[in-house]
Amino acid sequence: MSMIYRIYKRSQRGLDLIGTKKELVDVPDLILEHIEKDASSRYMVIGHDPVLDSDCILQMFVGSDIEALKLWQEEIENKEQKIKKLK
Repeated sequence: MSMIYRIYKRSQRGLDLIGTKKELVDVPDLILEHIEKDASSRYMVIGHDPVLDSDCILQMFVGSDIEALKLWQEEIENKEQKIKKLK
């Protein structure tokens, strides 16, 4: 089984789950959708390993720092392309 990625938004109201994705490549797009609505929030990506039943924080973003999110997105896409080439 592969990892499951949960994305949380932290705002003045607390921590809210904004979505769950099965592919890491899909995570930045979901965050970008929410940043457009609320750039003052912080976003946290948590990877869940169902086999080990454990969570780990993969990345955190401030909504106003879109450049960091885009750099992370490029990094993920580059890794995916390398994996596809190896297969």
